[in-house]
Amino acid sequence: EKEKNKMKLLLATAALVGAATACTPPSCTACPPRVRKAYSTLSCEERRLYQNAVKKLKQDRPAEYNRFVDTHVTENSFAHSGEKFYPWHRYYILGFENALRSLRGEYSCITIPFWDTESDSTDQWNSRPLRSTLWGRTIDPMSYCLQTGIPKAVSAGGFWTITDGTCLKRGYNPAFSFPGPWDVKLSVEQSFTYSTMLSATTGIHTGPHNYIGLNFKGSASPEEPLFWMHHANVDRIWALWQDYMGHDPTTPPLSSEYSGVLTQVMPFGAANAPGGPLPYYSPTITVQDVMYISNMPNGESYSYENDGVAALMTNSNWRWIVPKPAGTPYIDDCNTLPPYIEYEAFLERLTVFYNGQIKDGATVTAATRATVYYECSLLGNRPRADDEWIAMYGKGKDPIIYESCGAVRYLESIEEPTPPTPPTPPQREPTR
Repeated sequence: EKEKNKMKLLLATAALVGAATACTPPSCTACPPRVRKAYSTLSCEERRLYQNAVKKLKQDRPAEYNRFVDTHVTENSFAHSGEKFYPWHRYYILGFENALRSLRGEYSCITIPFWDTESDSTDQWNSRPLRSTLWGRTIDPMSYCLQTGIPKAVSAGGFWTITDGTCLKRGYNPAFSFPGPWDVKLSVEQSFTYSTMLSATTGIHTGPHNYIGLNFKGSASPEEPLFWMHHANVDRIWALWQDYMGHDPTTPPLSSEYSGVLTQVMPFGAANAPGGPLPYYSPTITVQDVMYISNMPNGESYSYENDGVAALMTNSNWRWIVPKPAGTPYIDDCNTLPPYIEYEAFLERLTVFYNGQIKDGATVTAATRATVYYECSLLGNRPRADDEWIAMYGKGKDPIIYESCGAVRYLESIEEPTPPTPPTPPQREPTR
């Protein structure tokens, strides 16, 4: 009887997987082939679309988002056990992408962009996601709670909480770095077996986790929404290696292509987990089922586009990796936004302290300067000279005065008006 019940549960779960990932309008039948693009080359509209999809899933289905976190926690020992790391996370990320697509409407054909961290390796602090208002960067120096972006703390006017009900925390440990493009290139080119590649690419995976730190480290790291773009990048590195080495998805993988058991079933949440297993994962999925992104289950194959590392490599036979075309610009900032948006960290932190107190043309007092200098030091930048202070209007709030921390070129400088000098009253003769 127990076996019968178990079989019923598996069949029911399989039916849910079919319902969740089936290509029915307005979802994937009307969609073009899935293409995951580099975050660094996404247009402003593409960035906002993905940001809004993650936000909507977290806001509208918080329990479901938390189940993704719980799945990663529950299966941590399997998912991070040597050779299983790459295939387990490949299917895990695909499930989250399908969850975003299940929001329907404008999100029906969405794909997860990959955070090509090697393009930000020379300056992690100013990496494109971190300096964007979309994902935020500024943290509270006491609690480490994120203060800006979509995942900002409730205390900072946001909605994002992690599974224990507290804020999302980041630490930013400069002792860790992102491998650069040539590091990634050599890791791929010089790894002739799966085991070698797995070892050589460890830093690509762990660098961003350790640099951002706190909630981005450990088994509950999907609490941090940057997880999905980062692990799309990790998956892209595996696909890049497979493509470069000429692995053929039409033939059984060789031992050099995978060092584990290809027929091993991968677990994605126990049946008795809170809420049950997520409906985006098959209970019978094996390693071999997800070996190649060009041959994924349920017709959910995909490719990677604008790959800067592939553009450095001498391989003219790319199949599912598309090199970044020469001359393709990296998108640093969205020019359609008001200039202050990318530096919302300053605006939000300072308006919290001074909203309604600093007015246009106000005198910049020593106390004000000290606080702004403190804000800048949190971001690791040296305050600039007094003549580089600027005034900026922020989001319909009172004008505020703040120091730009090296970002003057992005900002519309507004000179603080100088009050007119009152005329000197005429001197009267003293009366005798």
